[in-house]
Amino acid sequence: MNAKLEIKGLDELRAALKKLPADLQREAAVIVQAQAEQMAVEVVGQYPHVTGRLKSLMRVVIQSDVIGGVKAQVLSTAEHAWIYEHGSKPRAYTGQGRIKTRKNPPGWKVGKSTGTMPPHKMFVPIAQLRRRVMVAALVDVVERAGLTVTTSAIAA
Repeated sequence: MNAKLEIKGLDELRAALKKLPADLQREAAVIVQAQAEQMAVEVVGQYPHVTGRLKSLMRVVIQSDVIGGVKAQVLSTAEHAWIYEHGSKPRAYTGQGRIKTRKNPPGWKVGKSTGTMPPHKMFVPIAQLRRRVMVAALVDVVERAGLTVTTSAIAA
């Protein structure tokens, strides 16, 4: 799953951030990066011990542009991250398992129910919290610079 957090509807805030002096732009970039990294730490902390690949394949990707803008993405690149987050419907064994030395493992017949996976909704709620914290901190940077941001999208 490439889970992506993108802030939309904050054009005024983005424009104000790009008008800031270089030192405040760097401060804003630090805020964005810190919140993305904190989100990754919180999500990894919520995964149970048995999900090593979910933990080890969490990534934070930071991109900067020459104007002083920064973009952070928190990605869970494990192949089963989407199923872990959203759950699954009832499934059945298809005979295409990982065991290559025999057709079916002992006790496993094609069609055997492998159950469901309940959703573990944690990625999106943590992303929403980190986004609110980040936006509040960015608004503070802009207001300390003497600019104002008036948009209802900030409360979202």
